[in-house]
Amino acid sequence: MLCPLCNQILIAITVHTEQHGSFKVDHCGRCGGNWFDKYEINRLAYQEVIRLGSITNSFNNEEIYPKEEFLCPIDHLPLIKFTGSSVPYNITIRRCLKCAGVFVSQKDLLKFKDQQRQKINLLKHLNLPFPTVAAVFIPIFFAGVLLFSTFLTVSKVKESQDNQAKAREMITSVQTVPVNSQTTGIIFITSDPVTASITYWSNPLNKKTIIVSETPKTVHSAILKNLGEETDYKYQITLGLTNNSQTTSSEYSFKTQ
Repeated sequence: MLCPLCNQILIAITVHTEQHGSFKVDHCGRCGGNWFDKYEINRLAYQEVIRLGSITNSFNNEEIYPKEEFLCPIDHLPLIKFTGSSVPYNITIRRCLKCAGVFVSQKDLLKFKDQQRQKINLLKHLNLPFPTVAAVFIPIFFAGVLLFSTFLTVSKVKESQDNQAKAREMITSVQTVPVNSQTTGIIFITSDPVTASITYWSNPLNKKTIIVSETPKTVHSAILKNLGEETDYKYQITLGLTNNSQTTSSEYSFKTQ
């Protein structure tokens, strides 16, 4: 078979998958182009892209001019540039409409596999199932993942807002009482007897939580000690409800003396 870009004879090279399997890819030692049969590009391990690049000769850096028409090395039909959400705009992959094989340059292959690896890492992070290798290029499924993760985020925001609204209905007469430069008291009343805790912080990365009422009460008080002097603090009140659920208030704030 001849390279669609420079007509050099393609060399069959054994490469490996992430699962330690293997298959052959047709590589051009002159321009670095690679021909993959149907679905093979998805199976190629990322590290194998580097190895393919290392064996490219490129004929002493001879300049290779791109063709106006790329032909499939199997069917000799024009290769069509693949477009869609699965292939970023800055990556060119050409595909044969008959055999579904694809031709890609060494540079674009590296970018494509790097982005594909990022998609797979996201799937792992979200604990979502992987698409099959038959899903060429991990296509619109990934857009679905993004939509799903966005939906989860929006749902969590709405749930948080609902919780805060419920807490506002139950909590009244919130007061902060400075005791000294490192100690502040907090007093509040709830419409029903509930348990309560307070989470407070001057730095969101260093939040602390204390129990205010271990048993259900309507009048609650807490003392925050060992605070920084002349420091801005924020806090939230969490109420334990009778149905074993919780509701958390919006943020309150105070500044020490």
